[in-house]
Amino acid sequence: MPRAAGSAAKRQKLAPADLDLHSLHSSLQDGSPLPKIQVQLLLNASQACSELYDKQCKGRKDNANCLHGLVPQPGSNRRKGLWQKEPEALQHLGADPSEKNRQEGSQPVGLNNLGATCYANSALQSLFMNSAFRNGIYAAEEPSTSQDSILSHIRILFAQLQAGPFTSVDPTPFVKALNLNHAVQQDCQEFMKLLLSTLEQRLQPSAVPAVRNLVPDLFRGQLSYTTTCQVCHRQSEGSARRSHFYELDVQVQSMESLEHSLGTLLGVERMEGQNQYECGFCCRKVDAERQMQLRSLPPYLCISLQRFVFDLKKMTKVKANDKISFPLELDMQPQLDAGDAAGRHQYELQAILIHRGSNASSGHYVSHIKDEAGAWWRFDDETVTPMEDGPVGETADHGTPSSTSAHKGRKGAGKGAADAGNPVEVLNSDGEATPAQESPPAAAVQTNRITSANAYLLIYRQASWQPGPTPVVPDSLQPQLEAERTSHAEACNQYTAAHHDITSRVESRQQHTRQVVEAAPLSPDAEDDRLVSGSWLQQWADNALEPPSLTHEAISCPHGQLDPSKKLECKRISPVAWDMLAAQHGNPPALTSDQLCRECLEQQLESATEGRRGDELRVQMLETAIGLLDGSSSPAADFLISKSWLLGWRKRAGRSLSVASPTEALICPHDNLLPEAAGARARRVAIPARLWQYFRQLWLQQQAEQGEQKQAKAAQQCAPEAKPAEADATPAGAADGVGEAHGNGIPSVAGNAGSTPPGITAREQEGADDVIMLDHEGSLHATPAANEHATDESSSAADSHAQPSGNTDVEHARTVELREITCDSAEECAACLVEFSSHAEAGQELRQHLESEKTAMSQLAAGTVLQLEPGAQYNLVPRTWLQQWRAFLGTAGKRATPLSPGSAAEAPAPGPLMQAIANSCCQCHHSCEQPRLNHRPPAVTKRRGRWILADPGQETFEAISSADWLKLLHFHAADLPEGSSHPCREIKAVLQVCSAPTLPAPKMYDLAAGTLPDENVIGDDLQAVQKAAGGRASIADSAELLTDPLVCLEAVREREEHVKKCKLAYVDEEVLVELVNESQLGDALTGERKSKRARKGRTPVTVSGSSTISDLKMHILEALSVHPRNARIFKPIRHPSKPLDWFPLDQDDRTLAEYEVYAGEELKVVDTEQFDADDLGSLFGSPGSSSRHETGFMGTALMGIQPEIAL
Repeated sequence: MPRAAGSAAKRQKLAPADLDLHSLHSSLQDGSPLPKIQVQLLLNASQACSELYDKQCKGRKDNANCLHGLVPQPGSNRRKGLWQKEPEALQHLGADPSEKNRQEGSQPVGLNNLGATCYANSALQSLFMNSAFRNGIYAAEEPSTSQDSILSHIRILFAQLQAGPFTSVDPTPFVKALNLNHAVQQDCQEFMKLLLSTLEQRLQPSAVPAVRNLVPDLFRGQLSYTTTCQVCHRQSEGSARRSHFYELDVQVQSMESLEHSLGTLLGVERMEGQNQYECGFCCRKVDAERQMQLRSLPPYLCISLQRFVFDLKKMTKVKANDKISFPLELDMQPQLDAGDAAGRHQYELQAILIHRGSNASSGHYVSHIKDEAGAWWRFDDETVTPMEDGPVGETADHGTPSSTSAHKGRKGAGKGAADAGNPVEVLNSDGEATPAQESPPAAAVQTNRITSANAYLLIYRQASWQPGPTPVVPDSLQPQLEAERTSHAEACNQYTAAHHDITSRVESRQQHTRQVVEAAPLSPDAEDDRLVSGSWLQQWADNALEPPSLTHEAISCPHGQLDPSKKLECKRISPVAWDMLAAQHGNPPALTSDQLCRECLEQQLESATEGRRGDELRVQMLETAIGLLDGSSSPAADFLISKSWLLGWRKRAGRSLSVASPTEALICPHDNLLPEAAGARARRVAIPARLWQYFRQLWLQQQAEQGEQKQAKAAQQCAPEAKPAEADATPAGAADGVGEAHGNGIPSVAGNAGSTPPGITAREQEGADDVIMLDHEGSLHATPAANEHATDESSSAADSHAQPSGNTDVEHARTVELREITCDSAEECAACLVEFSSHAEAGQELRQHLESEKTAMSQLAAGTVLQLEPGAQYNLVPRTWLQQWRAFLGTAGKRATPLSPGSAAEAPAPGPLMQAIANSCCQCHHSCEQPRLNHRPPAVTKRRGRWILADPGQETFEAISSADWLKLLHFHAADLPEGSSHPCREIKAVLQVCSAPTLPAPKMYDLAAGTLPDENVIGDDLQAVQKAAGGRASIADSAELLTDPLVCLEAVREREEHVKKCKLAYVDEEVLVELVNESQLGDALTGERKSKRARKGRTPVTVSGSSTISDLKMHILEALSVHPRNARIFKPIRHPSKPLDWFPLDQDDRTLAEYEVYAGEELKVVDTEQFDADDLGSLFGSPGSSSRHETGFMGTALMGIQPEIAL
């Protein structure tokens, strides 16, 4: 009989249990056709399947008739492949151009943001929505691009915004004409001013007066600076001189309203003292008043709110986040010079340019603009949305605390978070934090005013101003707009055609696939069938691209016929479905169930027959083993094996073997039988010869297979480019020290092919030597007398029952034994018996000694809490020594024998007591006659009227009574190492109580001299304290232990500093952060232990001691959604006799270790809400942005540089 090819885990089961192997074997022998029903059983095709779209069936691989899951139910989709909702090919087409179609109606369109051009988009939209300005631009003479590219491109841009085909216009040509760097954020107000100045210059050559004076007529006003002498009351000669202005710059810091800021701008300035005025009429310096007066106002009044100011401390430009209110209707009469601009002082708000963000060099610009019909729109680059409630209802852009959007979705923003209406802090001109004004409640918000912390530029229009007719795109610009419309329509048509083509092809493919699959199901009794690969069929039904080629490689054997072992890969389909598939793939030859390979089937039948015989034999051997272990049977006792090994084999139902041999645990270090007195490891079971022969053959077969695998692995490592020969599969469980038997029973033995399974005849290989040598490379070598099946094999390491080699120095070789131990000749090792007997006697003496020591100091051994009495003498012992001593006493009587190491949990004996006492002294006083301790004595506390150690588990020393100390000396006094002359032989301590009332200085007792306080004296002192305390029960506030030797404070400080540094050198540990109101810091943490429910609001963050406060704030941003610039962090400071205090961690560059923030500490976070929570751009600025010199618009066409021609 040939050797089994691999393990049972690799070999497939041939067929279900009801398969008639005898009938199949007979048909193969006489050459007759195979029975149809047996073929169906072989191919898993005997079971019918439910309906194709049955929801209960998810598709079964063990049923060749099941086709569920090939296609989804009608109307359903899948995540990917042919049946996904949107075909994958459509994604390559890109975005649908029709999505950019301009909406019908009067809704404005947006401008594309080219990177950081939101400032330009906001300014351009405000100018475009000004119909008078747009009419003036359209009315300008048609300039050539080579002559004036700026004017040409702004006319085209306005025409595209008004009548273009897109919902958002690309401003790239205009930006290139200005030479703007689209990657750098600029000042919107400065851009507006420079753009108007540039356009004014370029419109000057126009012959049309309305075009030539467009900018001055719309935006220019007049003012004068008057200086009045307080002596002669005359104005200076320059007071009559008028100047032009295009905008008014007003302050926002410390200004409640726009009217207040305008009044400050136009207010009277007194020139006194060293700043006196030289009057031309009085001919001397006199007191005077200076004032800026508005002489005339333009139709469109631009008011610039000075949001960006220079910080002298930071030497950079910062944003002022002060909130200022401004009206929808502005009356400029109080600010005008009397008699000027009569009737033209009423203004209506036309546009608001807004800067969102906390950083002056970053952020985002949006604009709120009113059209000529009175409707308000919000312009945010490409997005334009109507403002249903007008500018007053849009609070999110203004950064007002009345908006709840800033708190929506914030982690931890609950009861402890700052309320939306609470005052926040802003930066003043010096960069210092000052409280901002509290916002009014929602019910008090006015409908005719806006309060904003982000408004940057306001544009008011005179109420009596008539902007003129509705702008009409000039005829000269119509051809370019028509070309854009035509190009866009063509792109839409091309996309629609491509989309329709792809959709049609996918739908046609889906329809054909569903048609084939619905025609494919067959019943089990169908005579005519076709077989295809199930994996190919699934790939064909799912592939959205071209289907794969139709082949039978996955289910064919080397003989070109149907492979019986590939039954899980086979699917039966109808001839109709096959013809439809074959026509699509070049009509390959069909494969039916009648083409089952008879040669492959015969080989698998032989393997299955052998496996069944092995199963039957395994069941017999397992029943025998169970009877031996349970005592229900008593067959002939011929051989001895390890009981633990047999129990493991039974637990695995006989399907696998331990790597250790059945007798390996029974061999002692002297290579003899281990005595049963050695413990559980030496327990053995007597088994019959038949069972021994079965185990022996299985174990040797396992060793042979593992050797083959190691050789194949070594060959693969030596020659990775060469394909290694196919080795047998690793037995199941080999990684766990367990191998699996072949065929679920006994396989053929290597080198002994054709032999009958072992265990049938008794001791077939009685003369063979069963010792196998394992060298240091892991290769097995048989001794000269070993049989051939143990040659050149390898073995895994033995399991926990394996006996280690006696010589640990010799690592190059050890013995893995399969020793044959017969019951007749089995004799226990005499040397082991002698060792065990001597060890038992020594162990008995040790147990008696430990028991007497444990009895003498029962309370000390049990760790009973010691009650301390004032004035009584005690001794201090190192706590680590006492812990080792108690653990050693606890294992008394449980010592392990040398023959069974590890059978009991052993605690090591404590070190010398005197040495532990000596080690408790500092090194700086080591050689002195009066040594000192390197640790403080343990702290004491009073609980329920008794003085005890406060925290004995954390202290270096433990206090014991003098009686227990004398007993310890009795057992451990002689253990000081020879040659040691340390002067410290004991540590004495006396409890001194410090009473609450004012008393004379306490008496100090000389412990070194042996003078102790008398109990009567102590009692008199206590009575005096009681009397002074007014008879109260609590007569003492604190107490301490006075020691002899004294404590070395220098050593203690050095050690505590070292411990402190070690604790602060933590890496990737958690600290707890909690978001609270600043008013809650007083009662946020009272020092007492809180339950888990009370700590629910605290969130852990992972930091290190080297992390800076800035790093911690970034973690807080992730955990609590608090802006790093709004986060104020506090650390609790606990004082023994003072209430809890909070220390601010306000220096971002300092580390947690510098602030002494330990791992696990609880920190409180207060959100100032000074900065917008969504504005994070300032945290991730470009490298060197803080130190980079601000160049503004230098090098652009706005500064007079000739622009490049934008093509």
